[in-house]
Amino acid sequence: MACLAFKVRSAAELQQQPKPINAIDFVVTAKKEIGRLWEQEGTIYGQLFPAGLSGVRVCRLVRMYRFIDRILADTERSENGYQRRMFFRHGRYFIMAFVALRSADVIGRPQLELAPEDQMLLSQRANELSELIYAVTVPHQALKGYLAIFRNLTDAQPLAINVLQRISEQDAQQQMLQQVTWPPQGA
Repeated sequence: MACLAFKVRSAAELQQQPKPINAIDFVVTAKKEIGRLWEQEGTIYGQLFPAGLSGVRVCRLVRMYRFIDRILADTERSENGYQRRMFFRHGRYFIMAFVALRSADVIGRPQLELAPEDQMLLSQRANELSELIYAVTVPHQALKGYLAIFRNLTDAQPLAINVLQRISEQDAQQQMLQQVTWPPQGA
């Protein structure tokens, strides 16, 4: 729930009052103090498990988490470079928050099981977003290790804003390419 149930917020959204729920707050807490997520008297637990939460949604998110986690863990094991292994080890929850951001279509489906098409989309998005996030983190990593970056909100939130900016730039480029190539030749 902490990794997949909430939206990564932009800098402008975080300035709004009251402050909206932000996925990065949850993933940093999960990385730094995972036990806080289970404190039933705490505010975090109530946000993760509100009264109206459906069992189907929880089940689907758990299955998505396990699927994406397996992809990222396999990628970590396959990496030869120490820095990339540490990125996949410590950035896993952070990456998942962005996969969730780009996968509202998959999250919102009412089925418990992940269909093969869902798995393909999640796998593709996890791989693409991992590479994008890694590219954005490289300059940050020169000053701090990945463990420190992903368990500290003062590092993770600006990083998230940079990633959102990069995603926005990619989306704009993709849209321009689609406009240039539409209509298709010979249509």
